Amino acid sequence: MNELKEPSKSSKIPQLLLVTGILSIIGTSMTILSGIRSLIAGKPKEEDITEVKLEMARSLEEARKNNINFLEDLIKNVQIMLDAMYENFIIYTLVASLVAGVGLAGAILMIRRKEIGFHLYIIYCFLYIAQSYLFVPPSNVPLIMVLFNIFVSGIFIYIYSRNINWFRKLD
Repeated sequence: MNELKEPSKSSKIPQLLLVTGILSIIGTSMTILSGIRSLIAGKPKEEDITEVKLEMARSLEEARKNNINFLEDLIKNVQIMLDAMYENFIIYTLVASLVAGVGLAGAILMIRRKEIGFHLYIIYCFLYIAQSYLFVPPSNVPLIMVLFNIFVSGIFIYIYSRNINWFRKLD
């Protein structure tokens, strides 16, 4: 029943929640805008894709020369992910934009003092981590990338969770 009441205007938004919310809004908005721009521009030209592949091949050769095995594996997996992205360009871009839209909605709702925004943001974090697996076999998704995304998502969820009482508290 408390969810239906309008929150009191006298209780100011916690500073850390506001800063984290703004960062989330900026990050997810950039992803959405980038997706829209990519869809309008279309799939990169073959010569641009070839240039990216050549640069990755150079990086791979450097890693081999310097015997940096983990970097070699990382570059190979990133190449596979890029190939999957180019192959499924439109659907990949749409999925990334839709997932970011869930995060944007969650952040905006939290700033507007709606607890459902916190739950949407958690869903966004899971979807963000899982979206790569739609296009690439799990063995080709770099573990370091997954762990980094889990770490960053965990920090944001933790910060938001520290303010859960503010969503619920009505003065």
